[in-house]
Amino acid sequence: MTILHVPAKRAVLVPARDLVSPLTIDGKPLKWKGEPYVAFRHTYENTLVLRAAGHAVDSPMMHGDFDFTGSFLPFRHQRITAAFLSMNWRAFCFNDMGTGKTAASIWAAEYLRRIGRVKRVIVFAPLMTLYDVWERELANCAPGAVVSVLRGPKATRDAIIAGDADWIIANHDGIKSNYEALLANTSINLVICDESTAFKTPSADRTRCFMRFVKQGNRGLWAMTGTPMAKLPTDVFTTAQLVCPHKVPPSFSAFRDMTCLVIGLHKVVAKKGAVEQVLDLLEPAIRFAKRECIDLPPITYNERKVEITPEQTKLIKDLQTRFVAEVKGRKITALTAATQMTKILQVLQGGVITNTETQEGQIIGAPARLTALREIIEASNSKTLVFAPYRLSIRYLQDELGEEYGARYIDGTVSEKHRAELLRQFATSNSMQVLIAHPRTAAHGLTMVAASTVAWWGPIFSAEEYVQACNRIDRPGQQHHMSVYNIYATPFENKFYKALEQRLDMQTILLEAVGAM
Repeated sequence: MTILHVPAKRAVLVPARDLVSPLTIDGKPLKWKGEPYVAFRHTYENTLVLRAAGHAVDSPMMHGDFDFTGSFLPFRHQRITAAFLSMNWRAFCFNDMGTGKTAASIWAAEYLRRIGRVKRVIVFAPLMTLYDVWERELANCAPGAVVSVLRGPKATRDAIIAGDADWIIANHDGIKSNYEALLANTSINLVICDESTAFKTPSADRTRCFMRFVKQGNRGLWAMTGTPMAKLPTDVFTTAQLVCPHKVPPSFSAFRDMTCLVIGLHKVVAKKGAVEQVLDLLEPAIRFAKRECIDLPPITYNERKVEITPEQTKLIKDLQTRFVAEVKGRKITALTAATQMTKILQVLQGGVITNTETQEGQIIGAPARLTALREIIEASNSKTLVFAPYRLSIRYLQDELGEEYGARYIDGTVSEKHRAELLRQFATSNSMQVLIAHPRTAAHGLTMVAASTVAWWGPIFSAEEYVQACNRIDRPGQQHHMSVYNIYATPFENKFYKALEQRLDMQTILLEAVGAM
């Protein structure tokens, strides 16, 4: 098969002997290098026909049938990704974080809109990425498109869905809160699901709504995530049911039994070779690793061990003694272990919640930890992004670092508008050298190349959030060598960090750590 480029006309040449009953022939048989060929116009429809006949024909996007509009030119891997998506009505995109899969999906959808294959597009994405990632990238890559973010009162949201916006951007829970209006609107016929593992729980209401919505009217679906199996192979079951249902068992329990071992009542682990087995099932799919695409500076991981105060030592000992007494004679479950470990980690990080209903607590401080963090900030060759998993420790850090480094914080209590302004300041203002963030508010989609250093005030329980958060600085535009610092005071904290870096089963590590008390 040869692609023949002719001025003002493009054609696909297919050996005549390979065609049993050629369809949509646009020209007479001709000879190419002495052999009979049939010429097809290289259109989207003809490409589908030829692919169905077994011919590996590229998307017309790769051969001049689409102008990659916007503020910047695509990388080669983005062109390939966009072309792949354009020819697959339902598909997976597993490109690494930071490779620009958002822009690639926008270009692919805009091509399909231009040729009439797609009417309107809806994106389901993490709440933090609606404005700072998707709305911004649409402005860059599809400047002529009408874009609406699905937020506000019900009347406003209903008007957006019924309106003429080319693109609708919604958070993952938007499918549940707007289900009836979305289901009734047949003009929305392409769904892009960013961080598709948000729908990994089959019994969740939003997952059920999402499944019914995509299935209705044979809507297109592009399921995108850089971490498809952050915890277990079963994370991909629901999207696999939509993209390649003929390859996976019909029920979640059957899929789980095929890929995992259930140990006791609560523990589930992947079978040996299950990850590779599942990846073979997930087709059509495309994946580019970041290092295949972009020449970024190196990133190194570092440890900073610190001491704890006598007050912290006493509080932790009291917590351990009380916990051992409470669970004596009873099995330690993941729930009880997580509750206990959370309290200890709060103490280690300088503030502990004393009233779970009001979320009130006490700042006890972590001076050695703070000294280590100051040293990390001073040694950085640019700005520093500090991740702290607990609200009291975030306030403690704000009080200690605010005046000295212009530090500001973002967590779940900060409004979207104010959060966007703080992110803009962090990117542009020299007076703001430190941003303190809860991992969940900055783990997905955001680009923070103003910082070249990430400091973890303490470990978390989610490997996916840890990896995503670290990757905020490892993006196109980064000019400096990057460093990630894990600050810890106890052996089990350090063990948590190692498990996070290697994406190990945090539940097992947690139970082992608490069980050893």
